[in-house]
Amino acid sequence: MAVHVYGCSACGLQEEKLYRKEAPPSISCPACGKEAPKMISDFGFVFADGKVPGNTGVDSLDKDHDKRIGRDAQSRWEYIKDRNSRKRQVQQDHGDVGKVPLRLNKEGEYEPMPKEDVQRFRRLHQQNAEAIAQTEASED
Repeated sequence: MAVHVYGCSACGLQEEKLYRKEAPPSISCPACGKEAPKMISDFGFVFADGKVPGNTGVDSLDKDHDKRIGRDAQSRWEYIKDRNSRKRQVQQDHGDVGKVPLRLNKEGEYEPMPKEDVQRFRRLHQQNAEAIAQTEASED
């Protein structure tokens, strides 16, 4: 199974869909209903600085390979810890931690998701789960 990413140019929503077989070139945007074409997405891994250290197989030439991988992992974990800390702070300010759904606003800050958005998100999530179950059942 492969994850395909679709992007709506009208509202900016990016939707990930899981397909066992060939994915359609576009879908209807779940938020606004307009066409959302399939996007080219990354695969594998990319280092935080965008560079991949060379591996020549000669230890003396590749001596910083492990250090670079370690620095990359460390910077990613620091970003994740910072992001989770910001999420927890917003949730503490608005209710129980872990029970307040959040979204990113245009400034890149977390904010509580409005109730109507939470309900729409849960409905779409349920529809996606049902569609995947039906697809899997029909392919077996």
